[in-house]
Amino acid sequence: MLDHLLRHAKHLAVSLSIMFGCLTDALAAPQELYDKTIYITYTVSVPIRGPAGGTFIGTRHVKRWIYVSSLGRIFARVARAEARAAQTKDKGPGEVSFNFHGSILVGVQPYVSGATQMTISFDNAFGNCTLAFLTGREGDQSVKFRTLDGAVRETAGPMTFSEQTCVIKDGNVFAGEGE
Repeated sequence: MLDHLLRHAKHLAVSLSIMFGCLTDALAAPQELYDKTIYITYTVSVPIRGPAGGTFIGTRHVKRWIYVSSLGRIFARVARAEARAAQTKDKGPGEVSFNFHGSILVGVQPYVSGATQMTISFDNAFGNCTLAFLTGREGDQSVKFRTLDGAVRETAGPMTFSEQTCVIKDGNVFAGEGE
């Protein structure tokens, strides 16, 4: 049990250091990823405490496009959908929550309370990628997050991430938009 707690405390410390801007070890994007788009999909399921006291399972489907420009700058789009709402957001350099740490791309999604760290690992040739997720919480509190329609919800158990895909494609997914 202690080993399990120490392992999660270590991961949470990494997440929090990234979230609070301690990025001195962040490196430039690997050149193999220049002018490439990383396309990611996954589903998040979480038991949620209902307003009347019961619990229900909330599900969010997520698609992400992360473009690494020919100068190594990161642009991102996320499209999220859940039961009653959908949302798409674009972010440019300086706004994205993704940073390279060597050949690994790490992003953090902060919540009202707690956060999830997404780690994207690449093979040696940067032709394939895999995802890993780690959700941390503050002390013994549950994670609190905002739904897409603005309501704040509280978890009643761990978030699970399924139906994960990660594909690397040549070129800029955003090219030609806005013209």
